[in-house]
Amino acid sequence: MARSKQDRRKKTAPAQKSAPPAENAQGETQAPEAREHTAAPPKKTVPARGRQTPPKRQDGMARTSTLCLIAVLCLLLGAYLGTLLPAFRASKDLASHVQQSPQQQQMPPPTRGDAGGNGRLKDLEEAVGKNPQDLHAWIQLGNQYFDDHKPREAIRAYERALAIKGDNPDVLTDMGIMYRQLGEFERAAEHFTQASKLNPLHEQARFNLGVVLFFDLKRKEEARQAWRALLAINPETKTPDGALLRTLLDELQ
Repeated sequence: MARSKQDRRKKTAPAQKSAPPAENAQGETQAPEAREHTAAPPKKTVPARGRQTPPKRQDGMARTSTLCLIAVLCLLLGAYLGTLLPAFRASKDLASHVQQSPQQQQMPPPTRGDAGGNGRLKDLEEAVGKNPQDLHAWIQLGNQYFDDHKPREAIRAYERALAIKGDNPDVLTDMGIMYRQLGEFERAAEHFTQASKLNPLHEQARFNLGVVLFFDLKRKEEARQAWRALLAINPETKTPDGALLRTLLDELQ
């Protein structure tokens, strides 16, 4: 019986005491569960595959290739326009300029200041007033109005000169220029045609006739004929900007 009691005492012996709670750095006691919780390392979060976005490097490469393509196209376009630009400039200059007659080109340069120009104009007006049959004075008066951009006055003076001597292709050519400034393109073409008939070698009249026919009256084939006739006289005819007329004639459409 005593043995049985010992066995019972063994079986009912109290369990071993657990280790006392650990203390943290501040001396506070932590429960075992708390120690396990703090000791466990945090788990890393891995993004799901379906939510991954494409690398930005691909977008950058796409933008770079697009910019390169645009740059190449701009270079090609610039090269193409570069071939057209000289002809465009020449045709634009040709449309806005006509050539003065030799007698107009021989006019003395205007004096600086308004006083000089007005003084010359006054002298010429007095000259034709004193001698209405002074052909030279009427032509010079017309030329002065020409330089002063007074087309109507210039035309009246040239008409008086032609009334004295009507077979003057230079005066007819300059009158044609004045009519063009007034927008009377048909009358301008008539005067250039008349001048070239009086003097078939009058290059300025033929050149100006082509300008008016081509750009103002849109009679382009007649203009080409007028210029071809001029090139038959002088193959080296040049436009006001120095380009060869024969080269420009091939490019004008």
